[in-house]
Amino acid sequence: MKATHEFTRFTGNLHVYGSVTLTAEPSDSFSFASRVEWPCRDPELFDAAVRRGIEHALSESAAATTPSFHVELTKIVWRERESVALAYEFAAAQAMRDVLRDATNVA
Repeated sequence: MKATHEFTRFTGNLHVYGSVTLTAEPSDSFSFASRVEWPCRDPELFDAAVRRGIEHALSESAAATTPSFHVELTKIVWRERESVALAYEFAAAQAMRDVLRDATNVA
């Protein structure tokens, strides 16, 4: 399954942005891998934000019925002055919600 989500918000004079594409396959346990190169000084910060978003979406769903997934971050869109880790976290959470919705519709 594949899902893309773009998060964009204006907060006062600041515009924040993040866009991710996730692929997810059912798995025996949860795992996450980043396959992107972040164009910033602290890529671990952004990978961690994406992982938090995914884990948050998984924790929101009904635990007894939520399958485990191997999730890969396969694509990002970067805007030099607007991209912030929190926006990628929110984008990843929504993309994972989309994956879960699609998995439920297929089952």
